[in-house]
Amino acid sequence: MNLKRIIKASAAALLCMTAACAKPVEKKESVSSEAAEEKEPDILDLTFMSSTAVYSEVLNMMTSPEQYRFRKMKINGIFGYRTNEETGKMIFGCVILDATQCCEQGIEFIRSGDYTFPDDYPEPGEMITVEGTFDYYTDGNLVNLQLKDAVMSPYEENG
Repeated sequence: MNLKRIIKASAAALLCMTAACAKPVEKKESVSSEAAEEKEPDILDLTFMSSTAVYSEVLNMMTSPEQYRFRKMKINGIFGYRTNEETGKMIFGCVILDATQCCEQGIEFIRSGDYTFPDDYPEPGEMITVEGTFDYYTDGNLVNLQLKDAVMSPYEENG
């Protein structure tokens, strides 16, 4: 098995594990989009952060997603997708790597505009940059992170 196939399989598996292993969330009062924009008007750009800082920030997103709701952010990671078995809907994600590659986290993204899969998407396992508005939703007791109105582009290396 070649390295590219291993990366593709790993990205798809991580995206599926993220959905299956998402942390339960307690019901909390949501923040209005206007209040969130007044509080945090700037973009949270994870592409310039160290892998340790990215890990910490994503962990915070998982444990306190309401604090990030409606905040614009930018991430780098590995493209992956899966199909929701119940609905048949395609779910696209960006798997964010940490320094030790032990604790990757996938964030679903929903692109703005009209795109067709696979024509308008990269190959699974390719590095991408995604910018969008953070949101989350619950599926039972599980919380799923997502970027809405997302713009996906080829990986942008910073530094």
